[in-house]
Amino acid sequence: MLVTLVPIIREGKIGDAAAVLELAAVRNTDDFTAAFKALTEDPRQPETVITAMTPSQQPYLPRLEQYSALMGGDTI
Repeated sequence: MLVTLVPIIREGKIGDAAAVLELAAVRNTDDFTAAFKALTEDPRQPETVITAMTPSQQPYLPRLEQYSALMGGDTI
């Protein structure tokens, strides 16, 4: 746990580490690391990268007509 805390202390984020210890049920280093990242990292999705080698992807569109008919609802 000390090895995990040393870089956090050096970055001056000891307050964030203390908040994690107060708010989360930390049983081991992995619990602490996951809770610390959840508290301090930006939750936005990373940007997608498209290259010449990236295959084209078709969006998944579920077909629910059969399910709707089975449930007695209107079909789409």
